[in-house]
Amino acid sequence: MYGSSTVDKAVDVLMAVAQAGNGITNSDLSEQLGLDRSTAHRLVSTLERRGLVQRTAERRFVLGSELYFLAFRGMLDHWAVIKQTLADLVALTGESASFSVLHGLQYYCALQHNSPNDLSYCPTAGECYPLNAGATGFTLLAFQPEPRREKLLAELPLKRFTDRTITDQDELRAELVGTVERGYALSAGARTLGGCAVACPVFTREGVLMGAVVLSAVEARLPLPKLEDFVPDLKAAAARISNELAGTR
Repeated sequence: MYGSSTVDKAVDVLMAVAQAGNGITNSDLSEQLGLDRSTAHRLVSTLERRGLVQRTAERRFVLGSELYFLAFRGMLDHWAVIKQTLADLVALTGESASFSVLHGLQYYCALQHNSPNDLSYCPTAGECYPLNAGATGFTLLAFQPEPRREKLLAELPLKRFTDRTITDQDELRAELVGTVERGYALSAGARTLGGCAVACPVFTREGVLMGAVVLSAVEARLPLPKLEDFVPDLKAAAARISNELAGTR
């Protein structure tokens, strides 16, 4: 028989986490899979380090954000749900909508729906972008569990793109605190001058951050204060994605 017993055990751990519903402890993993606790801990910690699982405040393991990056690279039911939600947002607002997930020290734009206007501002589906330069990245950082967020911040390259890009750790942390307090992120000209965006987190039914749903606009046509008026609609879209995807499992 070919293969690796270590890989088999890691897959068993990942599947046990996925099937646990409300998460699973290291002790329960050990008992369920017939592993000693140190082995279970080593395997689940490796999966956590790679972002495939993450730990809740109750120290239970649930599926992690990197797994959703992998999922959104495939042809799953997620596509249809999110694609229709983005189309509805564009029809309502006249501006561009997108959905992105965390991928390493960047975010990956999984889907986009451009504004019908000749001039539009939106990330490109299939491309990766910096986490420190706009509302999407702020959202994907701010709503991570604290240990994961701190690890990302410690490693994050704070590259400057415009004079509005946040390149200071303290300033970025303050922005993330404000994002959590508001429940959404906003930015103008952080990655591209003339563009602005608002972003809301999308969570799984277990409370894990799945991604961010985003409205982007050209400032000259719709400045940030006006774009922010659509936040209730954006939050409703995030809830719709979360609720409908929970029903596809």
